Amino acid sequence: MIAVIGGTGQVGRHVVRALLAQGEMVACVSRTPCEEISDKVAWRRVESYAREDVRTALHGCTGAIATLGLPYNGDVWLREWAPLVTEVTILPWESIEKVLTGHSTKLTWIGDPCVHHSFSWVPEIASCLVDVCLNSNFRTHELVNLPVLAFVSGHEVAQILSDTTGRTIKVSAMRDPMVAIASPFMASARQQHEMMYEVDQDFLVSDDLIRSLGWTHDRLTIEECIRTSMENSHTAVRLINHVKP
Repeated sequence: MIAVIGGTGQVGRHVVRALLAQGEMVACVSRTPCEEISDKVAWRRVESYAREDVRTALHGCTGAIATLGLPYNGDVWLREWAPLVTEVTILPWESIEKVLTGHSTKLTWIGDPCVHHSFSWVPEIASCLVDVCLNSNFRTHELVNLPVLAFVSGHEVAQILSDTTGRTIKVSAMRDPMVAIASPFMASARQQHEMMYEVDQDFLVSDDLIRSLGWTHDRLTIEECIRTSMENSHTAVRLINHVKP
C-alpha cells in the first residue's frame, strides 16, 4: 500500500488516481475526506501533519508520496523536509480558467510578466511522482527536479490565451510593491512577499536528470496543457512553478 500525504489536495488527487491506474492500493492521508474511497483506497484521517500524526498514518505502508502545499518557511524546509522536496509556488490557474471561460479578459500574474519560468503540469508530475515511488531507478539521486514544460513568460501565456479564445487578453501583474502593501494585513501576502524573488527574475529549471533516469515523455508546452484542459473540462488542471531552493 502506498500512502499519499495530502491526498485530497490539487496534486494529491491526481497522484491517488495515477496510483490506482497502476493497480496500487492507496492510503489517502489527509485532514478532509478522500473522494476516491473504495476497496483500493483507504482514508487515514489526521488532525494535523505533525510528525507523529503522519507517522501513525503511515503504518503498514510500503511507500509514501508527499504532496503537501506547505507555508514558506526556510527553517522548516531545511529542518523537516529537505531533501524530500523542491520549493514550488502555485500559479494563479484560476485566473487562466476565468479567461478560458469568458469571465475575464485579464490574466492575473504574480511577479514580472516579462521574465521566464519553468512550470509543470500537475497530471504529468503526478504520474512522475508515482514512477519515482515505484521505480528505484528514479531514486538514485538525493534531489531530482520533476518534468517541466517549455519555458514561458506571463506575456507569452497571455498571447497564447488570446490566440486560443480569439479575444485580446492583457496581463494584470501583481508586482512586489503591491504585495508589500498588503503584507501587514494578510498572512498569504506576507508569505508571498518573502517569495517575490522567485517571480521577479528568470527561474529556469533543468529536468535533464529525471529524463536521463527514464522519464521519456515528450516535453509539453503551455498550449498543449490548455488544449487538454479545454477538451477534458472535468480535469482539475494546475501549473506549478519550479524554483531553485
